[in-house]
Amino acid sequence: MSTARGVHLMYHTILQVLVGLLLGGGFALAWLVVVERHLLRPSAAAELLDYSPARWLYLRDTRNVENVVRFEWEKAREEARKRTLARRSSGKGKTGLKRL
Repeated sequence: MSTARGVHLMYHTILQVLVGLLLGGGFALAWLVVVERHLLRPSAAAELLDYSPARWLYLRDTRNVENVVRFEWEKAREEARKRTLARRSSGKGKTGLKRL
């Protein structure tokens, strides 16, 4: 649709549009091959996640998690429970100050 509009408005020639389609399709195919053959290997995820930028961005492999939203919710609830128990055991109230 946008290619037809570009030709109709004389922003591009038909040859430019065809070359763009071929180049875009070629890059898409190359990207698919790289991702499918190299990045989706189980060992590749582990290797990539070991780099410091991945750790800095808190990246993780969740391909084996069936429902990511539920998983995140359960982990957040678990963490909240741990903090509540730690606060109670340390004698601090909701404000984080020690009770007198």
